Amino acid sequence: MGKIALQLKATLENVTNLRPVGEDFRWYLKMKCGNCGEISDKWQYIRLMDSVALKGGRGSASMVQKCKLCARENSIEILSSTIKSYNAEDNEKFKTVVEFECRGLEPVDFQPQDSKWGNTLVPGQLPGSRSSAVIAEQLPTLHLCPPFPKV
Repeated sequence: MGKIALQLKATLENVTNLRPVGEDFRWYLKMKCGNCGEISDKWQYIRLMDSVALKGGRGSASMVQKCKLCARENSIEILSSTIKSYNAEDNEKFKTVVEFECRGLEPVDFQPQDSKWGNTLVPGQLPGSRSSAVIAEQLPTLHLCPPFPKV
């Protein structure tokens, strides 16, 4: 299947950047089986710190999953070198923030949920002020650029 990129679009106020924090950051996705087209009905998450061995010693992936419908084993890997911050200059524009190497699993939807998003406040702003709370309130309004662009 190849690489698939996740793009976000957000409005940043009094914040200079927004970024996923740590290897335990959870990317909540809905997945589609590349073999039969079955789409998961529940949100699943993958993390950079997770590594699952592939059958036959062919390496590892962030997630390995057997399709409930066709029983095919599929996998997806987070490409750590592609994780990027969403910066003030990207405001109101779509930007690729991560890419996934897909082998049978294709992400079809994204939801930020309760993962740790780091932000940098504009100089002079105090943590805990109204400006630092803006990001937490706006996270559920991040948009996915459907469909995931293939890179």
